[in-house]
Amino acid sequence: MDVIRSLIPAELFKPQSQIFDFGCGDAVFFPWFLEMGCHIEGIDISPEMVEIGQQRLTNLGVDSCLIQVSDVNYLKKIPSASLDGLLSFNVLAYLTNEEELTFYQEASRIVRSGGYLVVTHSNSLFDLFSLNQHTIDFFENNFIPDRYHRSEFSKLISDSALSKGAYYNIRENPLSYRYKLNGFKFKEIKQEFINLHVLPPCLLQNKNYPSTLNFAEEQRWKLMFMCSVFGSCSIRL
Repeated sequence: MDVIRSLIPAELFKPQSQIFDFGCGDAVFFPWFLEMGCHIEGIDISPEMVEIGQQRLTNLGVDSCLIQVSDVNYLKKIPSASLDGLLSFNVLAYLTNEEELTFYQEASRIVRSGGYLVVTHSNSLFDLFSLNQHTIDFFENNFIPDRYHRSEFSKLISDSALSKGAYYNIRENPLSYRYKLNGFKFKEIKQEFINLHVLPPCLLQNKNYPSTLNFAEEQRWKLMFMCSVFGSCSIRL
């Protein structure tokens, strides 16, 4: 939560800012904005999570209809250049390729010039650290050119089938993500890394991830490989 809060530009906490939370879940981020006088709405595909979120809003004394059940196509209903900020945390990795394209196309349309897109992603570079099937997949997709050497490479990781972990359709490389954003008229201005694994997943017993905010500057390059999630803040050009 602290890392995500650090990603959000101070400008978005000004009164009357127009914010939309795509995949808002139980509306856990809404109080940050509501207490600052912002206007925030959101959607989520899970009726159960939306119900919890609506109860949270009711307890805060605000309209529970600020969030509702819907999918990425809801973004098409939002007026062009009407948002100061579009948020999406722990959602984009689960979209289909078609849904993801719709998200970025609509983000480019509905975020005003000078507005912000703030999101988190499954970090594809973490696959190099995981030492499991994801590591093999990363090398096969990026470095190994022929089928013979791909099969030989997989033998180098003896327990590669152990604990492959969650499946995400969309995995982003923090080194190249900025170029993807450029295609939708966004310029990345900040990255933060989340879920620091002190050991590869197969060896990790404690699932409480240390904070990355106070990581020593000379060691921060390691976060790019040791964190399973990264966040990005970009500005609409």
